[in-house]
Amino acid sequence: MISITLTRNSNSHICAFSVENHSAVELCEAVSILTMNTINCIELFTNEVINVFVNDEGGLLRVELPRLKEGHENHEANLLLETMAVGLWSTKEWYDEEVEAGREVGIDLRIEDDGND
Repeated sequence: MISITLTRNSNSHICAFSVENHSAVELCEAVSILTMNTINCIELFTNEVINVFVNDEGGLLRVELPRLKEGHENHEANLLLETMAVGLWSTKEWYDEEVEAGREVGIDLRIEDDGND
């Protein structure tokens, strides 16, 4: 099962996210497309600093946006991150039906506070 954590800052904007573990190939591909497209678009269309850590062997992707974590506003980056979140929730709902059908695939999707209030 893939574990995804979306971290929100004190303004309730996503300021970091992580993806861990592996699952069925098609699910990993869907999550990878959503997350990597978001990273690429933030780099292309915003002036936001983005820190990306990848460990392919362990199935780990960790992304932090330090300025957003500090509470700075960036409408474009926020829109891209919220769009990714909608895509991840939709993918989770789709694969939740697969889990109910007995397949061992799925997403554990959590939202947490960055703790900097």
